[in-house]
Amino acid sequence: MNLIFDFDGTICDSFNVAIEIFRKNFPEYFSDDITPEYARSIGVKKLIKKTNFPKHLLPKLMLQGSKEMVKIIPRLKTFPKINEVIKKLSKGNVLGIITNNSEENVRTFLKNNDLNMCFDFVYSTSSLFGKDSTIKKVIKEIKLKKKDTIYIGDQTSDVEAAKRVSVRSAAVTWGYEAESVLKKSIPTYIIKKPQELLLLFN
Repeated sequence: MNLIFDFDGTICDSFNVAIEIFRKNFPEYFSDDITPEYARSIGVKKLIKKTNFPKHLLPKLMLQGSKEMVKIIPRLKTFPKINEVIKKLSKGNVLGIITNNSEENVRTFLKNNDLNMCFDFVYSTSSLFGKDSTIKKVIKEIKLKKKDTIYIGDQTSDVEAAKRVSVRSAAVTWGYEAESVLKKSIPTYIIKKPQELLLLFN
């Protein structure tokens, strides 16, 4: 099985930090009223719409977030149990990461959390809602079979990206978007606990 993971919100518990970064750099859009709980309850796309955040500033938002993460990444941790689950999944499966974070940040995090030997590849993309092109690129370059490939993420955009390239999706409920939001995108699987990944894919 080929298991491609999103990073932030799926492996790395970074949502509260991300909200802090956005609030610091774009206070006119991310006020104190935008709590992590509220953001999760409506989802990333609605959050951007409700804050009137300009679409043309999204690349700047992603770049600034990635730069700020360099200083913060050493103190970030994995979600509970996901570390041991990934280690077990890495035995017998091809594991990779496609993320909006920088490859440098991801590799630093993996090393700090003893996961650097578990992943066969890490791809970074600056497109917040366009991971499908990167998934397609990875499938072609690494010669993966679509029928054996799952994209695992925490946002509806991850589910939608998987659908656009005709691979299955697994939406985890512990990340940036709540289960109620994720269900609307109709993922192939809803994952409520990391251990469920072992039951499905190991």
